[in-house]
Amino acid sequence: MDVVRIMTHSFLILLISLVLTVSGAHWPRDTPPILSIKSQTETRPAPQVIPFEFINKHIFIPVRVNDSRPLWFVLDTGDQYAIINLNTAKELGLRLRGQVRVGGAGSQTLTGAFVDDAKFVLQGLKGFIQPVTLALPIGHLAPRLGQDFDGIIGSEFISQFVVEIDYQARVLRLHDKNKITAANE
Repeated sequence: MDVVRIMTHSFLILLISLVLTVSGAHWPRDTPPILSIKSQTETRPAPQVIPFEFINKHIFIPVRVNDSRPLWFVLDTGDQYAIINLNTAKELGLRLRGQVRVGGAGSQTLTGAFVDDAKFVLQGLKGFIQPVTLALPIGHLAPRLGQDFDGIIGSEFISQFVVEIDYQARVLRLHDKNKITAANE
């Protein structure tokens, strides 16, 4: 009988201490909140808004390369650098150098070239210019993607921003990652 009373008493003490711990009774009352009011109300710069087309689960972005006509590039996190279709590069008269072989997910390798002195810009993204690194024969991918396209934008571009994709409005909102990081510190 005494063993049962001791176990019941021990259980009650354990239960009371657990309730006190969970309720926060042991915390000091002047503990600051985890999120400060400043961080919640601080104004952040407006993002740059870039329109896109969404076709067959792929994001197509209008770009220009060295003041070219409007071109369509696919946003692809799996590629690091900006790539232009070899035929488009030749049509635009871009300077090509050397030979490069690139393999993808399949057994096929593509032979292309490095691109010298070519930059791409996006409409609506003020002050941003990034190099086009490779020219590869990627036109054969158009039927699988559901639209002709002229190139690929890779992670080198994406890593410059905090990217918000609004599929319903069909826009990318590109936030300055340095200002967002600073605001959250």
